[in-house]
Amino acid sequence: MPSYLPQLIIPNCDHKLFEEIALANPNSFYRMNLIQGQLEIMPPQPVHNDTDQREVNIIIEIGNWCRANDNLVGHYGGSQGAYTLNTGDILGPEASVVLSARWNALSTNDRRQAYPPVAPNFIVELRSMSNSP
Repeated sequence: MPSYLPQLIIPNCDHKLFEEIALANPNSFYRMNLIQGQLEIMPPQPVHNDTDQREVNIIIEIGNWCRANDNLVGHYGGSQGAYTLNTGDILGPEASVVLSARWNALSTNDRRQAYPPVAPNFIVELRSMSNSP
């Protein structure tokens, strides 16, 4: 059985270091979150075909719903996006939707940030066979 890299935890991290690591690795398949000053770097794990198919179908459905309800939706994204929560944590869900009232309350500058300071109204995280108990 192949071995996979474990999750890497870096304590005492801030937004600056988070962004430096993200910018230094633009083509990385690693997912990163900053939670309570602790950087979590999650290496790619094997994804079961069924999980991959479910993820694609969910993203398609979310995209279809957002386009059909574009008057309600301010922003939506996939696993390459992330948000800065009001706690200062940076989290990147697999899929997310921010309704227009919340998105439009942000300044133009905030909306253009790599990690906009807003909590999505809806997120999706899937558990695959490789990361389920």
